[in-house]
Amino acid sequence: MRITHPEFDVNDEALIDADPMTTFHALVDEVRGTTQWWRPRFEAKPRNPAQFGEVGSIVDVQIRWIVRPRFSARVREAEAGRRFRVEFFRGAFVGSGDWSFEPAGRRTHVQFRWAVRSNQWRYSLAAPFVDLEAIHSKVVHAGFKGSTSMSASKTPVHASGEVNHDNCARSAKVDQPAAQAEQPFFSRPFRARLTTSCDDPISVAMS
Repeated sequence: MRITHPEFDVNDEALIDADPMTTFHALVDEVRGTTQWWRPRFEAKPRNPAQFGEVGSIVDVQIRWIVRPRFSARVREAEAGRRFRVEFFRGAFVGSGDWSFEPAGRRTHVQFRWAVRSNQWRYSLAAPFVDLEAIHSKVVHAGFKGSTSMSASKTPVHASGEVNHDNCARSAKVDQPAAQAEQPFFSRPFRARLTTSCDDPISVAMS
């Protein structure tokens, strides 16, 4: 049986009450292992922590939320306070990840685009039944929220996130209680509820 490896293209956004340079370095420090505000959902192990953030540096990543994919990424572009681009070259998914950091008054509009395809049969077979895009967005937004908690002692921080899927049609607002955060992400009921917005991106309250 020939397995088709599906492609995923997801864009997640948040507004962070910190300047772009602070937000950028918070991400780099987390991946280096200096901080742990994204754990346990996202755990990164740079092969050379002191060099991570430089073009060509490599990090191995473990995700823990419903599914537990592992993959490796290589930094392709890094401009402090503006953008950060990685190539996923080995593991569960291959493709690219693009971070951008734009000033929004005294805050930062941070955006992460995940454009990949499945690279392992288990995720290819699961894709029709499990909403891997929604799980990915949950992990990313856990990071948005975790980064604000880490920064709270230095800067008054609040984050409001947006999930924007390209294959959507109508607008809908979502405010998920914490008690619902661990519900299974089976694609049909969740996708119908969450990925219904394009013209007016879905907002996820994170306060």
